[in-house]
Amino acid sequence: MKNKADPRPESFTPTNIDDIVVGEKMSTKNNWAERKRFILDQNKIYTNRAKIVAGAHNNEFSLVIFKPSKILGFKIEKADKDWKASRKEAAEAALKQGSLFEEPSSNDGFKLMPKLPYKFSYKFEDDTGKQSTLMIEDWEIGQLYWSCREYCTEEAALQKVREKYWDDFVKNKDLYFFLGTTLQFHMKNAPNPYVIIGTFYPPIENQYTLL
Repeated sequence: MKNKADPRPESFTPTNIDDIVVGEKMSTKNNWAERKRFILDQNKIYTNRAKIVAGAHNNEFSLVIFKPSKILGFKIEKADKDWKASRKEAAEAALKQGSLFEEPSSNDGFKLMPKLPYKFSYKFEDDTGKQSTLMIEDWEIGQLYWSCREYCTEEAALQKVREKYWDDFVKNKDLYFFLGTTLQFHMKNAPNPYVIIGTFYPPIENQYTLL
């Protein structure tokens, strides 16, 4: 159902988490052919920053698939190791009040994730050469970091993240961004209200794979 507290067009709330059904995992055969048909063939792919920013300012959309023309860098910065007290209290209150789902009982078992002590960003160009640096607010990158920290040092975990998101994704994959606006800056006069909420990275096809 539409989230009444959030004006963003694609913002919805599940009425019952028990009704969510996870289907079979999509095949990666033939250079991700099945996944590309589902993701790329059925959706508009944006390449221009000005167009997606205007769409957010005008409340036309808040989720887009973006194809950068060039990836310029992958940035790692230190961040606070703990959640701000106000944010932690708000999240815990939402769980107790059942505001994440229509049924309060659906919140049972949910808990606040540990905060990442680092911020990860991509710097890239759009089809006009306009440069942007966007935060990667993707569950996958956080899980990669925490999984590595279970068996290696902090420095080694950061290196694993860099190897995945720079050495592999940028150098070896055909990288796309799933971008989403933040509620704080949606429909506001912000230079760029988006963050990277996910990545799509099929293998790069060469002349031999197309034959």
